[in-house]
Amino acid sequence: MFTNFPCYGKSNGRRGLGKRLIETLCDWARGQGYGAVTLSTFRDVPWNEPFYARIGFRALEESELSEGLSALLEQEKLIWSPLARVCMRRDLSTGCVNKENDV
Repeated sequence: MFTNFPCYGKSNGRRGLGKRLIETLCDWARGQGYGAVTLSTFRDVPWNEPFYARIGFRALEESELSEGLSALLEQEKLIWSPLARVCMRRDLSTGCVNKENDV
């Protein structure tokens, strides 16, 4: 399952909103039988890729991308250039990370 994660203003950051949205999405996706959630984000924005890594996502290597994800990433590169994009995946078989103090 691929998601376009919503953006919100800095004033709403560091309050756990993004994490709660992702956890809800993971719970829903698992209930629907999906094995993983994928997304794309900015590689070099200090709070994007590290945030997703903390909550169980890992950056995908180019060789791991499906044709669809590869095409999406190429399109996003054109739109967002020169900012680098990365696809990330969170496997759902091991369970969603849900640590209250890790916001």
